[in-house]
Amino acid sequence: VRLFPRLFRRIGLPVYYSEGYNPNPQMSFTPALPLGAAGLAELVDIKLIEDALTPEKLDSFAYELNALKVPGLEFFGARLLSPDDRPLAHIINEARLVAAIPRSALRDQCISVDALEEKIRSRLAMESLFVYRETRGIKRKFDVRSALRGVRLGAGQDAIESAGLGGDLIPLELVVGVDSETAQARPNEILEVLLGSTLEARLIRASLHYRHGDEILHPLDLEAHRRLNAAQQAAKESKKVRDAELSP
Repeated sequence: VRLFPRLFRRIGLPVYYSEGYNPNPQMSFTPALPLGAAGLAELVDIKLIEDALTPEKLDSFAYELNALKVPGLEFFGARLLSPDDRPLAHIINEARLVAAIPRSALRDQCISVDALEEKIRSRLAMESLFVYRETRGIKRKFDVRSALRGVRLGAGQDAIESAGLGGDLIPLELVVGVDSETAQARPNEILEVLLGSTLEARLIRASLHYRHGDEILHPLDLEAHRRLNAAQQAAKESKKVRDAELSP
């Protein structure tokens, strides 16, 4: 959050700042990256001064930022949103996470890979997976089962390699909902429920996307989102017309 405004100033990108006693750059990271996790495909909404970003500047945006050579940070692309495009908070509803489990940790606890897989399978068979979280002295119970969309032990080696993690690691892929209905489920709590509190793993967020039925859309695929939004709006208008015709 502190680094990005400095980088944008260095390439001459005029970010819009809030007004008042303590002006802040208008940026939104959605959803927040879990503490200690590596992010392979993070996204940020940036509010700019009107007409500040020309098509030429947009094409060279990622190249200019990467030319600054910030360790551990790489930019892949940018899209210019129209006033009708939805922000990231209204688009992203699912994340692909990979937990890197040290094989040595399993040996230390005398757990085989087959036993771990059976443990995860038994957890997923439960209707509810409760975690307890204490906030300001008040302990609350949350069910994280509804946030889990998919779990695969052994999948996700590509994310471990991309994150540059070394060692003998077993990947565990999680597909987790991150919309308003599942936002209370924290990835580290989901891991604790599946693996147990004593088995530690390094977490990687491999991707963020929008799921609509069986269709998965990347947040920067604006044309696909615009087509879907138009279809949804048309369906809403059609329903209004039918409701009006059926009203006594």
